[in-house]
Amino acid sequence: MESKLLIRYGGITVASLLLSNPIGDVFRRRSWFDRFGKVFPLIVLTFGLAVETATAQERAPLACVKEMDLPTYAGPIWGARISGTANVNIVLGSDGRAGSVDVESPHISMTNWLRIWCMRLRFLVECSGQRIHFTIIYRLEGDQRDVPDNKVVLKHPGTIVVTAHPPRVLTIID
Repeated sequence: MESKLLIRYGGITVASLLLSNPIGDVFRRRSWFDRFGKVFPLIVLTFGLAVETATAQERAPLACVKEMDLPTYAGPIWGARISGTANVNIVLGSDGRAGSVDVESPHISMTNWLRIWCMRLRFLVECSGQRIHFTIIYRLEGDQRDVPDNKVVLKHPGTIVVTAHPPRVLTIID
C-alpha cells in the first residue's frame, strides 16, 4: 500500500519540489519552462498514474489463487520422460475457476496434463476476468527410480520448477 501511495502521489510531490524555491528558480530561468512549465506537473503526475495502473494489471499469479495442488511429475509425462518449459495463461472465470486456459508446451501430453491441472485450481472470485500466467519447468535429474520423488519449487513471480528422478527403464525379455 505504501508503494502505491508513493507512486500515486509521487508525481505531485516531484512536480511541486521542482517548482518550489530555490530549485524552481533554476527551472523558471530556462526557456523550456516558458513553454512547458505549466503542463510539467501534469506530465509527471500522468507518468506516476501510468506506473500504478500497469502494476495493478500485472498481478502476481499466486495473489489470486484460493486453492492449488502443485503440479508434479506423474503418469504419462513422467513415464515418457517428457521435460521442458510450459507457459500457462489463464483467464479467471466469475465462479472462481479457470474461465479459459491456454498452454504452450513442448509436448501434447504435457499440454493436456497441465490443462487438466488448471481446471482443478480455485481462484478468488474478486479476481474474475483477470489474466494470470504461470511458467512451469519440468526437469528429470538424478538416477533412475521406480517412483519420481517430486521436488516442487515455487519461484516469484509465478514460476514453478518440478524436478524428479527419471523412470527406471524396464527391459522385457522374451
